[in-house]
Order: sequence, then structure tokens, then C-alpha cells
Amino acid sequence: MLQQLVVNVVEARDLLAEDLNGFSDPFVAIEVLDARGEVIIPAGIAKTRIAKKTLAPVWNETFTIGSQNFDLRLGTTLRFMLYDFDGLKKDDILGVVDIPLDLLNNEPLPLDTWYKVMKVPGLMTKDARGELHLTFSEAPPTGRASKKKGRGNTMQFEEGKPNLLYVTIDSGKDLLAMDSNNSSDPFVKLSVVGQRHQTATVEKTLKPHWDEKFTFLLTDPNNTLELLVEDEDHAINDFLGRAQLVLTDILEFNEENELIDDESDDDDVDDTVKPPLPPGAVRLPFLVATVHRAEELPPLDSVLFDKGEVRKHSGGGIDAYVGAAIAGHEEDFVRTRVHTKHGRRDQLSPAFHESLMLLLSDATPATPATEEEKAANADAVKPTNDVTFSVKDWDPIGGDEIVGQFVLKDAVAIAKARGGEPFWFNLYGAPVRGCSNNSTPSVFMNENPSLASTYRGRLLMSLKLREKSSDAYDAKNQKRLARKLPRDLYPATFVYRMRAHFVSAAGLPTNHGSFSLVVSCGLREITSSRKKSSNSTVEWNETEESDKMLYPEDATQIPDVFVYLCTGHGEARRAICYQRFTAQSLIEQQFEGPVQWVSMLADKALEEVNARESFAGKVLIRLGFGTTETSNAHVWDQKTMIDQVNRRMPYQVRVRLHEARDLKSLDENVKEFNARVTVQCWEEQKQLENVPKTPTNSPLWSETICLDAHLPHLVYAPQVLIHIFNQENSKDYIGTATLDLSPESGKNPVAVNTAKQLKQNERKQLPATQWVPVVFNGDEKIGEMVHGQVLASVELIHKTFPDEALPAPEPLSPVTTEV
Repeated sequence: MLQQLVVNVVEARDLLAEDLNGFSDPFVAIEVLDARGEVIIPAGIAKTRIAKKTLAPVWNETFTIGSQNFDLRLGTTLRFMLYDFDGLKKDDILGVVDIPLDLLNNEPLPLDTWYKVMKVPGLMTKDARGELHLTFSEAPPTGRASKKKGRGNTMQFEEGKPNLLYVTIDSGKDLLAMDSNNSSDPFVKLSVVGQRHQTATVEKTLKPHWDEKFTFLLTDPNNTLELLVEDEDHAINDFLGRAQLVLTDILEFNEENELIDDESDDDDVDDTVKPPLPPGAVRLPFLVATVHRAEELPPLDSVLFDKGEVRKHSGGGIDAYVGAAIAGHEEDFVRTRVHTKHGRRDQLSPAFHESLMLLLSDATPATPATEEEKAANADAVKPTNDVTFSVKDWDPIGGDEIVGQFVLKDAVAIAKARGGEPFWFNLYGAPVRGCSNNSTPSVFMNENPSLASTYRGRLLMSLKLREKSSDAYDAKNQKRLARKLPRDLYPATFVYRMRAHFVSAAGLPTNHGSFSLVVSCGLREITSSRKKSSNSTVEWNETEESDKMLYPEDATQIPDVFVYLCTGHGEARRAICYQRFTAQSLIEQQFEGPVQWVSMLADKALEEVNARESFAGKVLIRLGFGTTETSNAHVWDQKTMIDQVNRRMPYQVRVRLHEARDLKSLDENVKEFNARVTVQCWEEQKQLENVPKTPTNSPLWSETICLDAHLPHLVYAPQVLIHIFNQENSKDYIGTATLDLSPESGKNPVAVNTAKQLKQNERKQLPATQWVPVVFNGDEKIGEMVHGQVLASVELIHKTFPDEALPAPEPLSPVTTEV
């Protein structure tokens, strides 16, 4: 890991204008953050000079982060805060760039990159903009360091250079009860030669669990670590106890070894050699699911107060635990201890270090079964190897809330395939904000992650198969402590980037308001600007690329990529519709995937859009996801892409609707109905006039709808949307059929002719009629359903000028066409 780092703040571009003259006076402050996201004071704050009256400042200033008094390994994040200098007034914040040090440790240095400037939540009222150009390189060596060696096998200290001491405050027990409720609110203060840290407060317990890690810089191993335990009170804290540890006694290992219950840790057990069983004992087969840690959990405890009713953590918190059970036997679940975390979303990452042992099936007796016993059990139902895992938020009042739930199909096979190697499993559920976690749609999403709309964190686990003797283990699910997993044994990682061309949206469920598009992977996201809708359409025509992201090398362990259609901004932003893609499917495209129309799904938990009453809309977008090497090798021609969308040509879109068949309503009481049909192409839409007078599931229309539109390059052309409703009930939405106008789509043929060819009756292409499915995707439990078919074709007439008059379309025969 890097102990020092040379940072060159080169320049910035397209920053916010905060002054009345349309410019800013920007400068950059560099800070080092710890694991809690707090500034490490000994690291100091480095600042660039102030660039006057510019939105594209050039600094080209170099700083060395880390010194003799501060080791960079103490930090987790480099923060670059951009300010607008305002003299005697408080400086305005222009944005921030946060770079995880783990990301820099995984990159070859020197590194030269542009980073997007992000909004600082809670400190900025407007969105940030612009990019910051930074370079990173290793610090030159400061000379040969000598080493002092202690007695025996000791830790080595380098003379004149700080060394790191890591202290983990795990838990306490049997503390004094200092409050009237026979409990306490304990926390721990740590100090070594002027360096001080403090744990979070665990409320109302005499058995607190913290599992918090702290770091100290030491040049002398003879210092003393002091631990002070107090009960937090609104006025004066109560003293609970004190402990002092001389570090030389700890750092010299001597003959001491870590004490671990041999029954609770079996990493070194060789299952290929099985000792004979004691008389009467049987072998108990266990699936051992070791839960190492969770990361980026949602703050389900959104408001936390201290005893004086003062808000303590603006980001909220969670009391998390993990439970597991054999599928179908959830009542016999076993779970970890509860771990409490407070702070921002990226800080809600509890470490569990516990093994959940699940009894798989009937025990194997010491003596083999006879042939008669085998034959008698031949017809018995084979026990399942599916395992249900749940991550929950413990609630002292009411039931525990589900964070995420998933089922590992045939967990035994997975354990054998992975060979005990740790892996990440991603959690999905309902949105964290804007809805109740206990509503029916939210609970459904939380229990069915494949149908959920939101990433809710991830879980690091490993699976092993073990057989234990019944004389030492009970024949039931149980748990054991586990060794802490070293960081170098975590799944291997790559550095990735995410890219998008936000083009347009059509068929939106509302005709007014402003919308933005967001593409997210885990907690990382890229966002379009907010644009007003016009006749249920929006156009952005923008490209964005994410900063570097650190994710597992195994693409199946990367969180899914979500595309969100959002209203509002900042804290009021709501993702009313969404669609999701696996990261692996995007990685396989190697940034060469085409622009495509994506059908959006209404988020039932938010209840902003009722998908049973209206179409949820479509979004035209191009997505790219992959390693930085692949990203650099496949650069998009952004100028050409944007120009092809902006350059418009006049067309007439002729949609020929012949008939429909097998139309179906969601209302089981409605067997036949009069269909109301609306045809939409971009902003233009018309309603079909030839509506049958009698209810039917297979109406005959024989009508051509003509829509005039200015279309971009046909690769980016909008689709023709054929919306079908029940005429008698405007809220009874049947579904939507789609016709592509792009000849490259390959889904349905579109005839493209010029106005001159049409007038001279010399069309080179004639419209091809085909059956198009009427798709309904408003049922969260079933997903996309086909509610019938429409027999239709589409023709594009390229006009010479917008107001050019064209011959009327030929009449369609009402005779049913067999295709």
C-alpha cells in the first residue's frame, strides 16, 4: 500500500459560475478521509492557488500526500474540494472529487486522468458540473532506512519513520448499568501519545458490539495504549472503566498464539481423512456459510437521536444481521449477531466474521445401511440443498425489516464449485427513499431480488461442506465464530468504467414535468441533465462516462446496471421507472453495443406510475461497461453521434393497421371489449377512428394513420407505439405494440421511399405486413406478458420540404390477411 503519493492538480474545465460576472475564482483543497469519511487532521489540508475569473483554471501544482508525521495508509479516500474564493464571505463550494485509495493501489503509477466533479450532499443547493484533471505518481525514496529489532520474533520499526498500529475494538460484556433502565450507552475512547479516536455509542446495552478499526502512527514501541469506557449522557458522561496496554507487551509475539475454539474454526481440516466414529455416533453433514462482511447497506434507521433529542447521524444507520435456513424450513433459521453501523451509505458496512452451520440432510450412521433399508428409502423425497439467506435490520419495536433476501439454488454444488473461496453476493430490493419498506410492493421486491428496482448492498460469503461427529455437535443448525478474512483473500478486482449516450424518451406516462436519466452500478452513477417533456417525449442527446470503479474480476459478482427515469433532483429525486442489465452482458459487448430502445418498468413501490393503467415509456440509450483498458480501446465518436441526432429531416410516417387478434384484458370479468387505439410517433399521436361497434377480441380496422415528423438519422429514429385500451374503461390498459423505424433494427421491415417516388408511383420498397405482439409489462409477479397481436406495417416517406403535400394513402381491404 502507498505510504506517500505525489499529486499534481493540473487544471479543471466547465466549472460552475458562482459570481455575478459569470465566472468563479476557483481553488482546490486536498484532504485525506478515514474509514468514517471524516477528515484526518494530522494529514493537513493542501490548497492550490486561487485562479481569478475563470471556469477553466490551470494550476499545475504538485503536492506530496504523506510525510514523516503522517502515513497515507491511515486514510481510505483522497478528497479534492473545489471552492469559489469569496474574500471575507464564506467560500462557495463548486463540487468534490473523491478518489478511494484502494483504486489508486490497484492502478499502475504514474496515472493521468480527468475526474467528474460531483455535488456535495447537504452542502450544495445546485448540481455540480465540470471535470478536474489530476495526475498521480509515487513519491521518490527518502533514503535507506535502518531497522531496530526487538527481542525474538518481534515487529520491526523503521527508524525515523512512523509505523502503523491497528486496533480493533470488538465488543464488551458485563459493563456497569449507569442509567435508570438498568442499562448503559457505552462507547470507548482510545489514545496513544496525543492521537485520539472514539467508537460509536451503542445504546441501552451492557454487552455492546462495535467491531470498529482504528489506526495510530508509532515511532516508539514503548508507548502505552489507553482505553477509556464511558456511558454517554446528555450532561456529563459516566465513567465505566479504564485499561492501559504497554505496546511492547503486545508487539512482541514471544510464544503466545491466538486462541480459537477448534470446534468453531475448521479451515485446516482435511475432510478426505475421516477418523472412525465413536460407538453410536453418526456423521452430521453441514453446509458452513461463513459471513465475512456486508457493504453499502441502506440506512433503514433513517433518523437517529442522542439522549438530548439532538440528531446524531444525518445519514442514518442500520442494525444488521444475516440469517440462513434450508429452503422450506425457514422456521429453523440461524443468524449472526446484530451489528450496528451509523453514517453515510458507504459507511454502513458491518463485519460479521461468523459461520452459519446448516444441517443438510439425515445423518450418515456409523454402520452402512442394509440393502433392505436402502430399498425402503428409495421412494423418499430427496431433501433440498437450496438455502435462503436474509439480511435484516433489527428493530426493537415491531418486526425486523428485510434489507435483502436471496436463495442459493443447490448450495452444495456451489460450495463444491467455489472450493471455499469467498465471493460477493449482491442484494436488491425496493427503493430506499420515497416509499415504505413494509408496503406490499416493497416487501415483494425485497423478497424477490430478480424483480427488484434498487441495489441494496452486497454480502461477502464463503461456502464449505463439513461432516461432524454427533458426539461433539448437535443435529441442528448452529453458528460459530470465524477468523477474520485478510484483505488479500478478497475476490480479485479490476478497474472498470461505465459510459452512456442518453438520447431520448417517448411514450412517457405523463405529459408534463422535467426528467433525467440515471445509469447506476452499485453506488456509482452517471446522470443526464434534466429536460422538460413535450407531448410525453424528452430529448437529451448527451454522453457521460463514470470515474474509475473498483469491482470484482468475476463479472457475475458485479452489481447489476440500472437505468432510471427520474423526476425531481437532489434529495427530491425519484426513479419512477427503471430497467436493469447484468454487468456481464454489457462487458461482453466491449463498448460496441448498439443504441437501443429500452422498455421501462414502473416502480410499483413508489406508486408514481400505475403500469396497469398506462404505458411506462421507452428510453433510447447506448450503454457501455468494461475495464479501463477496453474503455480506452473503444472510444465513441461522440461528435458524430450527437450530430446524427441533431440533424433532422422531414418525413411522413404511414402506419397501416389491418386488424388485431386475441386481445386480452387484465380484468377477468371482461371477455370482449371495444378497443381504443392511439398511434404515437415522437410528439405526434392520433387515435384510430374505425372502432368496431360491438365488443370483440379480434377487431378489424383497415385504416392508415399518417403522422408528420422531423426525424434524426434513422438509427436514432423514434419507434411507432400502438397503445390499446378498453374503450369502456380508460384505466384498463391492454398493452402496446411497437414498430421500428430504423432499418438496422432487424425486428420488423420498414419501407423507406421519397416523396418523388410516391408521386410517380415508383416506390422501391413496399410496406411488409406482419403480426406484432401487444406487450403488457405491468405485472410485477409475472413480468412481460403478450396480450394479443396487431397486424400492421409502416412506411417512411422522405419529404423534400416539411410542408410538401403527399398523395393520400391507398385504402386498405377489410379482408383478414393471413401472415
